[in-house]
Amino acid sequence: MDISSWMIDNITVASPTGAVDGYGQPVYATARTVACRLEYSRKLVTEPNGNEIEAKHRISTDQEITWEDLIWLPGEDSDTAPSKRPLVIERASTKSGAYTIWEARL
Repeated sequence: MDISSWMIDNITVASPTGAVDGYGQPVYATARTVACRLEYSRKLVTEPNGNEIEAKHRISTDQEITWEDLIWLPGEDSDTAPSKRPLVIERASTKSGAYTIWEARL
């Protein structure tokens, strides 16, 4: 199953390395470009802590997105623009498990 033709957008993602700095904050790997399908859609979602918040973007990709990832949308500079974090993450796999798609709402 190849859905790469649907991945017409690119986002920038930085993932934590597992290390922490001298202040106890996570250290992030070099930001990478991730092909995705980005949709601007507003949806009221419930955060893991139970608060309701409006998500304004939906990202679908075949690369894993985690709760700790920092995300920049197209046109945002990862050196200067504030990052976004996932509010909701879902994933679905084919029956055989050979292919997984990740969806994150920001």
